[in-house]
Amino acid sequence: MRIKEPFVVAAAASMAGYLAIWVPWGVAVLNGTTAGTNMVDGMQPVSLLFLTLIGLVGGMVIPQRCWIGGVFSMALFPVMAMWDMMRDPTSHNLFPIEFMIYAALTVPGVIAGFVGKSVVRFITRA
Repeated sequence: MRIKEPFVVAAAASMAGYLAIWVPWGVAVLNGTTAGTNMVDGMQPVSLLFLTLIGLVGGMVIPQRCWIGGVFSMALFPVMAMWDMMRDPTSHNLFPIEFMIYAALTVPGVIAGFVGKSVVRFITRA
């Protein structure tokens, strides 16, 4: 199944990426096993796996734009950070570093998107 509208995949990847970070952090908070005061500071290792899977699925769903799932998996985080900065200008005083971390967290998803594209090519050839 190929979705013709990339914005549907982008929206789904954005929501899934937020949940990929938030759910493991929330579980860790409930268990008392995280020291992070917010979900990015207390990000769990399994979140990286989830972000990679989002990119893989995105690459398989729309192989012609296989990078969308990986890039948009972290798209809500800079938006939320900018919103926080507008509300309280002193809240994100290291925001350039924060945005670089968000960009780095998209890399596994983008690579997995290309892998997903290759999987689709392999399956359609066989």
